[in-house]
Amino acid sequence: NDGIPLIRIGDILENGMIDIENAKKLPAEFANKYGFVRINNKDILIAMTGATIGKTGRYLSDEIGLLNQRVCKFIPVSIFSDFLWYILKTTQYTEYIKLISFGGAQPNISDEQLLDFCGVFPSIFEQRQIAKFLDNKKTQIDNLIQKNEEMIKLLKENRAAIINKAV
Repeated sequence: NDGIPLIRIGDILENGMIDIENAKKLPAEFANKYGFVRINNKDILIAMTGATIGKTGRYLSDEIGLLNQRVCKFIPVSIFSDFLWYILKTTQYTEYIKLISFGGAQPNISDEQLLDFCGVFPSIFEQRQIAKFLDNKKTQIDNLIQKNEEMIKLLKENRAAIINKAV
């Protein structure tokens, strides 16, 4: 229960978050010994095998993590990380993953195939602007969803009160 979280495919959630609370733990010295599998805050991870192939998550923790097998970490070089995040969440990218995956019972994809996706990538400045715009819109949508959920809860309470009063 103590140590560094080992991120497995199952720890990457459908909503793009990574569940480090329930992750298996390894001793801290693994981070030094196996630095190439080290995960840092805001790293982007993707499932490379199984029914949830292409499932993408962001590691949002200041605590160091470690990659398990068949989980890939993207290291953006000539692309803005936040922009890459949105690219990986597009229908085009997820369909690309489904089309090129291989294997019988368990679909698989290689790290090279993950990078072979063809797309138009604007300048870094434009990538930052696009990512910032999408972040703002996502925040607005999340706030609206939260308000609607609160409204639904209040309406259910009101309905229950009316039924109780009528009975």
